Amino acid sequence: MLKRFKRRNKKIFVLSLFSLFVSLQLILTIFINVPIPFGQGYINLSDCVTFLLAYFVSPLFGGLCGGLSGFIADIILGYSVYCVFTFFIKLSMGVLFGYLSVLIKKHVKNRILKISFIILSILFSSIWMSFLYFLSDLLLFNLSIGIINIVPNIFQGLISSAVAIYSILNIDSFVETNRVETKLILSRSF
Repeated sequence: MLKRFKRRNKKIFVLSLFSLFVSLQLILTIFINVPIPFGQGYINLSDCVTFLLAYFVSPLFGGLCGGLSGFIADIILGYSVYCVFTFFIKLSMGVLFGYLSVLIKKHVKNRILKISFIILSILFSSIWMSFLYFLSDLLLFNLSIGIINIVPNIFQGLISSAVAIYSILNIDSFVETNRVETKLILSRSF
């Protein structure tokens, strides 16, 4: 009975944390966004949270939070034609970066190499996001719209990447310096 109660509390905790981060990403997307001139989207900072969650919690948790918040934000901001694409694009971006970071944390012990690989994996994930948005523009519209949106999508990825890199490196440095226990309850939930 006690074991089932703990499992239930853990599920409630995970669901609550998930809802909290989806809400945070929605706020970052809806209130801090810049529409792309001549394009079909907007620049926002919610990808930073996706990267942070994928790195510190789990790849799937970060990807799902990013995907769901992007899906809802696209509907609210009037880009509902993109909502399904955004869900899968943000999900894949978070999962890709998360699993790359798991490999980096597991196999790279040198701090300088670790930082370099984290930076490269965030940048690669952002380029992956831009490429997938290009493909979605090709499917939804035509080649010219896809080409017009390449630069703004890469720009959004670079801005989010820069903020995420800064945040991850500082939080990681703090954790290592102060020997903070980072084992979250979520570690085996996702």
